[in-house]
Amino acid sequence: MSSPHIQRSLERHFSHHRIVFWYDDKNEWTGELEGLELPDTEVLRIHNNEIGIKFRVLLQQPKQKFLIYIPTERPKDEDNWLLDILLSHAEFHADRASLHLQETGLPPEYRDLAQQHAAFFTRKDRREALKSQIQQDETHRTLRRRMMAIVVKAQDHSLDAILLCLCENLAGAELLDPVGDALDPYQLSDAFWKEVEIQYGYQSASPSLLDFVISLFQHNAPLAAKGKSQLSSQAIVFLSRWKDSNRSRTSFETLSKRIASDLKVAEDLNQLSDKDMQALVEAELDAYELIEQRMICWFRDGIMTRNWKTEERRAIIAKRTRSVWFPKYGALYEALNHGAELLDLVEAVSFDVDTLDQGISRYQTAWWKIDFHYRKFHGYRRESLQPALLDEVTKEVEKRYLNGYLGPLATRWESLLDQHPTWPPKLQARSRDFFSQVVKPVTAKKQKLFVIISDGFRYECAVDLRAQILKKYKFTAEVDSRLASLPCYTQLGMASLLPQDSLSISEDSGIAYADGVSTVGSANREKILNNKSDLKIKVFSAEEFLNLHTKNEGRPLMKEHDVIYVYHNQIDKTGDDLATEKSLPTACDDAIQTIIEIARKAINSNASNIVVTADHGFLFRNSPVEDADCPAAPKKGLLGNPHRRFITGRDLQTDSVIRAYSVEALGLEGDFDIGIAKGIQRLRVRGAGKRYVHGGAMPQEVIVPVVSISKVQSKNAQQVEVEIQSFPSRITTMRVAVRLFQKQVVSEADKMLGRQLEVAIFSPEGELLSDKKPVRFESTDSEPRNREQVINLTLGHRVADFNNQKLELRLVENIGSTSHQKIYDKVTAVFAKPFETEIDDF
Repeated sequence: MSSPHIQRSLERHFSHHRIVFWYDDKNEWTGELEGLELPDTEVLRIHNNEIGIKFRVLLQQPKQKFLIYIPTERPKDEDNWLLDILLSHAEFHADRASLHLQETGLPPEYRDLAQQHAAFFTRKDRREALKSQIQQDETHRTLRRRMMAIVVKAQDHSLDAILLCLCENLAGAELLDPVGDALDPYQLSDAFWKEVEIQYGYQSASPSLLDFVISLFQHNAPLAAKGKSQLSSQAIVFLSRWKDSNRSRTSFETLSKRIASDLKVAEDLNQLSDKDMQALVEAELDAYELIEQRMICWFRDGIMTRNWKTEERRAIIAKRTRSVWFPKYGALYEALNHGAELLDLVEAVSFDVDTLDQGISRYQTAWWKIDFHYRKFHGYRRESLQPALLDEVTKEVEKRYLNGYLGPLATRWESLLDQHPTWPPKLQARSRDFFSQVVKPVTAKKQKLFVIISDGFRYECAVDLRAQILKKYKFTAEVDSRLASLPCYTQLGMASLLPQDSLSISEDSGIAYADGVSTVGSANREKILNNKSDLKIKVFSAEEFLNLHTKNEGRPLMKEHDVIYVYHNQIDKTGDDLATEKSLPTACDDAIQTIIEIARKAINSNASNIVVTADHGFLFRNSPVEDADCPAAPKKGLLGNPHRRFITGRDLQTDSVIRAYSVEALGLEGDFDIGIAKGIQRLRVRGAGKRYVHGGAMPQEVIVPVVSISKVQSKNAQQVEVEIQSFPSRITTMRVAVRLFQKQVVSEADKMLGRQLEVAIFSPEGELLSDKKPVRFESTDSEPRNREQVINLTLGHRVADFNNQKLELRLVENIGSTSHQKIYDKVTAVFAKPFETEIDDF
């Protein structure tokens, strides 16, 4: 230690004390005394003159500062004649550990800690880091944890945080023990393992991080003969924190996979019965990814054998949503659930309608759900990237959808069409009246209107759109419908939505005309819209509108115009291409999100009324359609090339393939006939796709949605209420069961939406004391007991500090679509420390 360091250290001592003792047991600092500059301080040396020194410093010079230098080691207290003065003043140590202690701001009683962990204090940055963290209530334990945290670069000095960093190191090192590697150089390993024993209950004659982590995983998921480890409840809380940590999630997954392989977890899972698997569901075990994989296969097999009722199936998914692996396997669960919903609906479907009007009404209330679940099944199946895992379910879904639904529906639908020589039925609203019956009434009230026309956006997609709008944004959204013109293809469908007195299509090219004016392209449509009305109307593509600056361009446009039209084309563009038609389910989901984005931008641009509609719908099947299954169009009298679902010609006749109409019967101008393919048949067209088609008269093609969206927040659409049904008033165990009840049924008809909450136990000051679990409340079951959920929470060791104090069970939810949260509900309970946690093993 150099003289400047001694000088500064002594100055700090004298700033608080009048007398400072300096024991120099090796008599090595005598020469340093001569170089010290201590103003107003007198140096006294002890040479068997203790009584005289005591008399002088206490009685003769009671205000003088003294440095008492003793060139020997400090005597035992019982032999120390100056002990009373020493204890009432200060002792200076000139060893390196003492200096480091003083620089860190720790009192002398921690000198043994500084000496024991001298290697830690050798670096200035570590000393400064420790100094910045020291609190008034520090102990040897907390200081050592702070030192560990500094060494491993943990976020805080809690053992959980330190362990997370060490586990990250373990995940990247196959052979090394990160504890020894990181903490041995500073003699902190023993202290670390003692902390692990105290807080997690881990004991081992030869402790290692890998051994501890194995015990941790076994504690979470005791399988077969492996047994459950004897760790404390804090181990469960730590594992929950580890799984939920964005920073450390990768290390959890890596070690989970490694340990599952070492313990041969797959073999144990293969031996589990249905009863065992149900127990895994109830226990919500998720330590290994293999558990989720086994669960998926079990869930799939149960669907194939029809093991569960609808709510039982949904309850399984609800519990698995709390699994750490659900984000990775959620698409598989969703695909299976939509597949099961479809199978249930097809089994119960009935086509007992006597008129086309009844059929249209039935589709709007019930049949559309089968198309919806079919599309969602294949969308999630593709998203899962595991289509082979669903092969058997896919075959069953495909068979039931085609043979149990589409085929019988087509047969019944064609028999109903036989009753109508003209189209559309007289009592049904028509798409061609859209402008006069939807647009004009709004503008007549001097209100602005924003119209989105999405090519191929069919009815079930519109119901999906409404549900998402109500769930996420709580604007009003209502779904109505109109019947598309036949043949229902893009050119005629788009023309029908314009103001017009007459519609016609060319005999051979399919170009559509409104009052004799071509409707091809945005420029022509904008011209027609403005010429045929007294309104000021602007037309955009979806991409053009989304690229506008909301404040500088969007708002001025809404102010200057009465109506804005936006044409959007994701569904038809994807489906009408042989190369991409298989991606149609994903395109529909993307289209819904884009429409929501357009609507939100329109609302931010001061649009108060938004209407979403389409030119036509579509038929879609995921399985290939062979050429042999596609009949050829009749050649006699044909005009132009046949489309996949309709032809134009003269003297066309209705037969088993074609239903023939005169253009007059379809409300069009001209002197030729139009033939549409019957039912679900596709006409043979070389080089064209066959999975996605439109142009015929099936309800999926001709029932066009009209969705009305308003920026005024809905007063009717609400989220279900959740009630804390049971929570003990006195907590006496480390594992607490909470019963939650969904008070209302999720229902489109009643505009009742689901709700997602997080459940956990906190201290009154808001410190998390248990694991935290997400819970979805989305039940559609009318039976109240089926809307109950029991959530098991595990308390960590920190709860011991709140003995005989009130704890809070909180239900927390996100504020809107943000990451910020608010308390939805809470109840309190007094915690009484369980007696078994207070007695150590002998």
